[in-house]
Amino acid sequence: FIESLPEPERLQRLHTSDMLVLPSRHEHPEASPKLLYDGLMTCTPIVASDHPLFLEVLRHGSNAMIFPAGNARAMAHRIERLAHQPQLYAQLSEAGMRIENIQQTPTNWAELINRWLQNGSDDRLWLQQQSLRSQRPALPHPAAPPTKVTVLTRSA
Repeated sequence: FIESLPEPERLQRLHTSDMLVLPSRHEHPEASPKLLYDGLMTCTPIVASDHPLFLEVLRHGSNAMIFPAGNARAMAHRIERLAHQPQLYAQLSEAGMRIENIQQTPTNWAELINRWLQNGSDDRLWLQQQSLRSQRPALPHPAAPPTKVTVLTRSA
């Protein structure tokens, strides 16, 4: 239940994990792709089902390993492949750094707009601190596959 953790703890856990597995089924409505974006932002390789919401952002072999929803054998194959192919693991680890259009901020729209409109020096500093670049972890995720896999998953 990683999604229920406070954001700093959730991001730290993702950053120190070897991969993030998102096994959502098509019939399960995903209210928010927040965990998906957190995985990309922390450069944690992602193994995800082909849920329509995930496919808006993820591309198999480019920034994630995708498997057919409900197919545990295919999911296990993607995890095993990722754990045993250093080049693929490095590619997926670095994928999050290339997704500049994903923006997350721990604030709400009203506060963001008010600060932008007020445009004081404190407001500009606050806006800068909320940017994705300022929240990115200082160290990239390891580029080599793990020898022992630690998987964070969500309830399916």
